[in-house]
Amino acid sequence: MNPQQPAGFDVLYTALTWASLAQTVLYLDGKAGRGKLCVALALCKGLGSENSVPIIAESTALSVTMYQRG
Repeated sequence: MNPQQPAGFDVLYTALTWASLAQTVLYLDGKAGRGKLCVALALCKGLGSENSVPIIAESTALSVTMYQRG
């Protein structure tokens, strides 16, 4: 992760773990090459380690193939 990504990850992960996971929706946006995929993959792995199953929705079929079970 680049220097800004851990702080963003911490905010998102805290929001997901403190909220009712069945009702939490996050929208991660940014310009190309900013590391959205890296943060999203880290969130998926972190939630998976807690026996949660994140559902990923992407705007293109190509981008969703980057995720496990995408």
